Order: sequence, then C-alpha cells, then structure tokens
Amino acid sequence: MKITRREIINLLTARLDERRLRHSLAAEKEATSLAVHHGEDWRKAALAALLHDLCRCDPTEWQRSYLRARSVKLAREWLCDPQLLHGPCVAEYIRCELGVTDREILSAVRYHTTGRPGMTNLEKIVFLADKIEATRDYDGVEKTRAAAYQSLDKAVHFVLGHNLAQVCKMGLPLVKEAVGAYNELTTRIIDEEG
Repeated sequence: MKITRREIINLLTARLDERRLRHSLAAEKEATSLAVHHGEDWRKAALAALLHDLCRCDPTEWQRSYLRARSVKLAREWLCDPQLLHGPCVAEYIRCELGVTDREILSAVRYHTTGRPGMTNLEKIVFLADKIEATRDYDGVEKTRAAAYQSLDKAVHFVLGHNLAQVCKMGLPLVKEAVGAYNELTTRIIDEEG
C-alpha cells in the first residue's frame, strides 16, 4: 500500500461525519496502545483501526451495491442488520481502491463488529479498540478497557456476550461468526480456568 496516513486522514475527513472521524482517530490510538502492550505489530493495528469505519457513513444501499458489484456474498444474517455491512464493505473497499493486501488487516477490518472463530491477536485488538477507545462512554466501558490490557480473550468474550445479548433484544438474527467466536472463547476460558 502506498497511501500515506495524511492521505488516509483526508479520505476519512471527506467520507465520515465529525463524530465518526474522532472515533476512528481514537480507535487508531487505542489499537496502537493495545498492540504495543500485547507485543503485536502496532503499525498494522493502527492502520486497520484507522480505516475500520471508512464506509460507515455511506448509505446502506450503496454498501450493498458496492459488495454486489464485487461479488462479495454475505449470509442473510449480515444483511438483516445494516450496522454490520460496513465491515465487509470497508475491507473490500480498501483492498480494491487503496491496494491494501495484508490479509490480517483486511480480516481485522471485516470482522471488527462481529469477531469470528480463530481471531488473531490483531483482529482482537482492532475489535476491542473500536469498542473501548477514549470517546466511548457506556456502562462497563472502564471494566472492558481494564480487561483488554489483561487478557484479549477475556475482553473480547465479554464484549461479544454483551453484543449478542443486545442483538437478541433487538430481535435480529445472530451472525454465525459472532456466535462461533463467543463459543470458542467460552470453551477456551473454561479450559484455562479449570
């Protein structure tokens, strides 16, 4: 990829509203901090977190059309919740339009809202950075922030459990990737804790 951070900021500024831009910059900072703390590649984490919401303010129909035009197929559950579309859309956009080819970055962006079974530490970091960056303010955010610096698995597990419960309350279908990630982390944590 030959795009500079300044060019990315310009692109984000043109495509996102002010609140979403602040969120993306804060997620980049949080992902960098988490990556350094956990001994992961902070440059990859920063790039994925900075770009993760690039298409978030685009209309749902534009996102669907963009994905269809590139033959990206999504399960019906993904299409029932418009808030989920931007992950796959951004991943495809940065691959096609910006030339990002790093599979781990693309996957971290694609699954930053849902998680997936077999998440890498980079994917966990971007997933968490999106949820705990400094502008986020919700019940439990401080607990989640602290957990993220202790155990990526436990923090992701906590967030997934909360997210899945919220999706059920809204009457939307559960995305199998999120359920798979939750189940995988649940059994891992049970095994580790005996």
